[in-house]
Amino acid sequence: EIKLRSFATSLRWLVRRSNPSITDTMFGGLAKAASEAMDGGETPEFDPAEAETEINGMAEKAESEGGKEDLVAKLKAAATNPKIQGAVMDVKNNGVAAASKYASDAEVMGILKGCFM
Repeated sequence: EIKLRSFATSLRWLVRRSNPSITDTMFGGLAKAASEAMDGGETPEFDPAEAETEINGMAEKAESEGGKEDLVAKLKAAATNPKIQGAVMDVKNNGVAAASKYASDAEVMGILKGCFM
């Protein structure tokens, strides 16, 4: 529950940063709905080759931005990890709210936060 709250706080900051007109009340309702919809959900099916290409592209982007050597190393190492592939593709296809189902997995959240948040 603590990790989920931390994730929700990070997500709230990201959403409000991108759209300051969103209020905490509005966000709370959206976060609750997303959490309930995803609670216990499984990673949707994905194409591993497409996921590997996507993750390698994220690594290249992070590398070109500079100062993200740790993230680049994590992405390159995780590009063929089915668990990471599924989570990245889930969030890419279903939005940041999909990350809530991975809140209890520190390995996955470390990469998702670095890429999407």
